[in-house]
Amino acid sequence: MHFLEYGQIRKRGRIRIALVYPNLYRAGSASLAMHFIYNLANAHPSFSAERFFSDFTKSVETGSPLRDFDIIAFFLSFEEDYFNVYSILGEINSEEKLIIAGGICTLNPYPLSPAVDIFFLGDGEESFCEFLDIYAGLDDPKREKEAFESIAGVFIPGAMEKGARRTSPLSFHPTCQPIQHGDYPTSFEKSLMVEVSRGCSRFCKFCLVSHCQGVRREREVEEIERIVEDAEKRTKFSRIALIASDSHSHLKRIIEGVRHPVSLPSLKIEDIDEELLERLDLRTLTIAPETGETQRFRLNKRVSDDTIFEKVESVKRHVKTLKVYLLFGLPGESEKDFSETIALARKFSKVMKTKFSINAFIPKPHTPFEDFDFDVEEVKRKGKVVRKELGVDVENPYHDFVQWCLSVGDERVFGMLARKKAREWYKVFKDVDFKKRYESISLG
Repeated sequence: MHFLEYGQIRKRGRIRIALVYPNLYRAGSASLAMHFIYNLANAHPSFSAERFFSDFTKSVETGSPLRDFDIIAFFLSFEEDYFNVYSILGEINSEEKLIIAGGICTLNPYPLSPAVDIFFLGDGEESFCEFLDIYAGLDDPKREKEAFESIAGVFIPGAMEKGARRTSPLSFHPTCQPIQHGDYPTSFEKSLMVEVSRGCSRFCKFCLVSHCQGVRREREVEEIERIVEDAEKRTKFSRIALIASDSHSHLKRIIEGVRHPVSLPSLKIEDIDEELLERLDLRTLTIAPETGETQRFRLNKRVSDDTIFEKVESVKRHVKTLKVYLLFGLPGESEKDFSETIALARKFSKVMKTKFSINAFIPKPHTPFEDFDFDVEEVKRKGKVVRKELGVDVENPYHDFVQWCLSVGDERVFGMLARKKAREWYKVFKDVDFKKRYESISLG
């Protein structure tokens, strides 16, 4: 398989940072957080940063092994990646390295706290730059971790009783983005990723993203145009992927202002309109109604079925496939609610070609549903109904149980990461009342 990237930064600094995305390159190359830190670290005169993925056990930039680096930085987007983190740490002498971690999962840092020295909570760009300046002036950063306690947005296990999420202004954007032009698989083919907004205005009760990113902020249209123009000088791309957990209020102006085809990995249902779709080159449109209408409104996602299908009718003329995300097993879900979700899925299939991603609800920390216990037997029962009625495969409920443990667990979870079988976890944890020590992490 031919691997060819444009936009790499090749630099040799006094201090070397390994940026580790503990999953495949296909997933990690779509991590804007990794691009942020890659650019910021390499912009500092004392540092150089190189990237690792689970299918690149030596650095992409120089082929160096992890043992050659001073700092190991993990990007934690998915709880199940903790198994890879555990494996990676077991292959190096982590006692000699400073281990740091950031990403959405660090808002419950405790499952990995026995192995990670410093967690970055919330927006990391300002905190990370302050970290670099302090690190560069220390003789032994591994043993002088108290020097980092003054940084807003960091949490140091064992040294700090409390940590708080940091929310930063959108004042920086990475323009050096390594973009794959070989035949190595990626999530966004030959695309520059541009973050157009951060935060979410909806605050759905089940969603960690909407609760952890702070107030919704948008980049100015003119700034987005400047980002694209600067990136054209630094890397090679043929498309632009607009990244946001919430839609931008001036999407049409953004699309008109750039010279490249634009894709939207996701779009709020109520923001879909024909004029917008005519300007996009979309084969598949992804939407997330989550559940039937009654339960959807209880979740604070106030979009009616009538609105959804009115939008879907307009989609039919512009895209070939609809991808729909649905959930089951949420707190308070009645049999009527569950039946409404099944009926909603059937209706989508009758309107146009639809691919479904239907998953059991996994409680997340810092959300209104964080204390909801995961019921394997109930998930198993409803999963069978989904398969029978819709012909859609759902995840093994014991696998989902492990994800729940990783999501809301404490330090005891780390000791379980050597166990690969989900049923082993179930035997150990099914009667555990987690302490939920992530309550010492404040969202501010």
